[in-house]
Parts: sequence; C-alpha cells; structure tokens
Amino acid sequence: MLNTMRFEQEILPGQRSGAKAARRAATARDCRLPLRPIDEYVSVLAAKVSRHYRDDASKRIKQKVKAGESKTLAPVKVLRAKAAARSVDLMALLRKAG
Repeated sequence: MLNTMRFEQEILPGQRSGAKAARRAATARDCRLPLRPIDEYVSVLAAKVSRHYRDDASKRIKQKVKAGESKTLAPVKVLRAKAAARSVDLMALLRKAG
C-alpha cells in the first residue's frame, strides 16, 4: 500500500467537512466520559467474581471437611522454629572456608 504513493503530486490534502466545526480543547469531563461505563461494569463484575469465588471456595472447603480430607495446620510458632532451624549461617560457613 505504501509503495503506491511514490510521487509528491499523488499525495492529496486531507478532506475537510463542509461545516467548519468549532474546535476546543478536550476537558477532563470529556476524557472521563467514555471510561465511566467501563469503570461501572468492572466494579460490578469484580464484586460478582469475588463473591462467586468466595462462595465456591467455601463450598469446596466444607466438602473437604465433610469428606475428612482436611488437614490440621501447625501453629505459627512451630513453623517459625522449623524455618529458623533450616536457615544457614553464611558467616560461619565463610569463616570455615577461609
């Protein structure tokens, strides 16, 4: 398509409409107006999705508990103690190597 316009005389000026429209700068309201329906839809959709996800998750959790597939979680203190026991003292290892 671009190869068909080789010469300057082939390029025509843009067509203007018959009535000269008064041009004005776009206001902030003009810029927000097209986005308003999208924002409203997104907020409604997000609420629905969040509610459906929460309902489905709680239903699945109840099913697992009823079927005896639930697991008990260890207290946070126990988990932190295990994590601390697994941590490696890098300074001690560097001193040994050096």
